[in-house]
Amino acid sequence: MSATETQELPRVRHIPDAALETMKLAERLRVGKPGDEATDQELTMLIGKSTAVGGEGYGFLRSAMKHVEKENGVVWRRIRKEDKIRCLNASECVDTAGWHRRCIGRAAKRAGKLVSIAASRGDELPEAERPTARALAAQLGAIHMFAKPNTTRKIIASGAAYKPTVKGLLAAMQERTGN
Repeated sequence: MSATETQELPRVRHIPDAALETMKLAERLRVGKPGDEATDQELTMLIGKSTAVGGEGYGFLRSAMKHVEKENGVVWRRIRKEDKIRCLNASECVDTAGWHRRCIGRAAKRAGKLVSIAASRGDELPEAERPTARALAAQLGAIHMFAKPNTTRKIIASGAAYKPTVKGLLAAMQERTGN
């Protein structure tokens, strides 16, 4: 190639503080439509590093998936044991949100039990940390309560709006007395 000739390189959108591999993967994932699939082999060829779980490029893939979900509303998830990812439709997004709700509930329950155990050992806990322990126990208990499947059913039954208010959520939590 002579000095006057220039080589046309494919353009990749710039993502601040992201590696080139992440930007290349994000460019590929950004155009996904519900039901589209991308194999690890295809994605590995794109960046030259393995995007399989535990591979050198897996972190780049996770970063790209998070970026396009946040910036473009395109949600991709790994299909277990099939070495590929799939672009989710709206129903699959709701199922995934339910899975996250269950994980949050379990984590809050475990953490709440830890704080309760610490608070029950009154002599071992310094006086200055006791109010924090009680506040954390109350907060984690509320998170656990809101993460229960029964809470979801109550919110649905109350006819809550798309973005319910705190007042509406609290009303949904109260037992219905018929009044």
